[in-house]
Amino acid sequence: MAFHWYGGSMEAIELESTELGNGSYFGLKAFGGDSTIFVAPQGLAYGWANINNDDLAFVDAIIKTLDNGLCMDTSQRFAVGLNYGGSLVYDIANSRANTFRAAAILSGSVANTYTGKTGAISLYVQHGMSEPGNPITEARTIRDRFVEANGCASQTAKEPAPGSGTHIKTEYKDCSSGKVVTFVAFDGVYQYAPVDAGSKTSWSGEEIWKFFVNSP
Repeated sequence: MAFHWYGGSMEAIELESTELGNGSYFGLKAFGGDSTIFVAPQGLAYGWANINNDDLAFVDAIIKTLDNGLCMDTSQRFAVGLNYGGSLVYDIANSRANTFRAAAILSGSVANTYTGKTGAISLYVQHGMSEPGNPITEARTIRDRFVEANGCASQTAKEPAPGSGTHIKTEYKDCSSGKVVTFVAFDGVYQYAPVDAGSKTSWSGEEIWKFFVNSP
């Protein structure tokens, strides 16, 4: 289930948009093929404010509809979102750990303040070092919350230097919950398909796909 950015739409998720990066469903559809059911909800007012948990209720209703109408493996549900969509995925990861196997937050924030107990879930966090609207501190806060919730051993997450045109991935695998947390910082700004210097294609879609497929 893929959640669009603020001002985005379900159509933008489905189509191979060049606005914020190439690739249908954040580049994941190229890897999923016919093995995966892709769903792109439309947020009210092109956002995900989750007022009175209405967006979470919407997600629950979508899942119920899918389960009743399709033959699918309910243990293989995943959520991914960019920007405002990432903020909703933050709420989903916190409150729907028993519903989703893993989640990915791209350039997200803790704008949707969750106050309940955080469940154990495998989480992928990706963020640009130079993003002006959602600074990298947001991603660090999200990472640290789920590292703690999953009982992961502490380690230092390295980050790329400005102008390096690279990305650095840190994996937290020693977690008492049996789940994992992956943190990817890249030299760049707000986009879901960043490209390293000297490369013509993004590494992001493949990283997220591998994370989902291999998540415990």
